[in-house]
Amino acid sequence: MIKIAVCDDEQEWRETTAALIEEYFAKYSEIPAKISTFASGNELLEDVSSEGRYNIYILEVIMPVMNGIETAERLREQNDNGMIIYLTTSKEFVVESYLVAAFNYLLKPVKIERLYEVMNVAVEKIKKQRNKKMSVKTKNDTELLAFDDICYVELVRKCLCFNMIRGEVVTSTSQRISFMEAVNPLFADKRFVPCGASFVINLFYIKSIEKNCIVFTNGKRLSVPKTACSALRKNWIDYWFEGENE
Repeated sequence: MIKIAVCDDEQEWRETTAALIEEYFAKYSEIPAKISTFASGNELLEDVSSEGRYNIYILEVIMPVMNGIETAERLREQNDNGMIIYLTTSKEFVVESYLVAAFNYLLKPVKIERLYEVMNVAVEKIKKQRNKKMSVKTKNDTELLAFDDICYVELVRKCLCFNMIRGEVVTSTSQRISFMEAVNPLFADKRFVPCGASFVINLFYIKSIEKNCIVFTNGKRLSVPKTACSALRKNWIDYWFEGENE
């Protein structure tokens, strides 16, 4: 099942958008969907806190008290990697939408065909992400790690340390091959890039890059060489502005 949240302070738009999404899934998707509607960002965040995250968030930008950009910032601060689609009346916040990793930005009144094109891409991306896992042999077992849950990987004394977005660390057994060979399966996903000789970073979870430090959305800070940060910054910018949504 795919969980979708529609958040818009105007009831007419909220109900219309939810109906269009429901029609899309009835006609074009073999995966069932659960669609929930919210009249404010606060209402949505309270629901996420109590009932869990959504796969797709369809947000109006211009809302009182907490606008759609601020709502998305709160979601990202909680390490929510759900896809955010803005459906709004204003072009004013297009640049800001990139800063919260928006999947798409559509203007009202949106053409049904355009909305469904975006939904096609979003649903396909969710299906692919759910299938992406890496097998990691640990001291006691073999674990399947979802790409979505990996924040970064570090080489420590010939072992791969998978730092997960929710804080846990999964450590592999000692590797007999090079670090880059060992983590090669991750590079099939453009979210993952090498950083220096002993790190692989998930670009999606970077909050900021300082002089010699990466700050992740979960608050974790990782010190890396200054030269590595410089190259990583370019990859990070390219990821969001050139092709994250392809």
